[in-house]
Amino acid sequence: MTMNTLLEAKAILPRIIELRRKIHAHPALGNHLPVTTASVIAKLADLGLETRKS
Repeated sequence: MTMNTLLEAKAILPRIIELRRKIHAHPALGNHLPVTTASVIAKLADLGLETRKS
């Protein structure tokens, strides 16, 4: 891990913690995860990453 990667990770840490808290606030049973899926896709898009649902 380079120092730049570590700095980038630290920069997004508050957003990752926010996402984790949101996911745990809306627990899902089994494989039906609409809130979790939508939350993760939105956060990845915020980071400029492309997603696709399969």
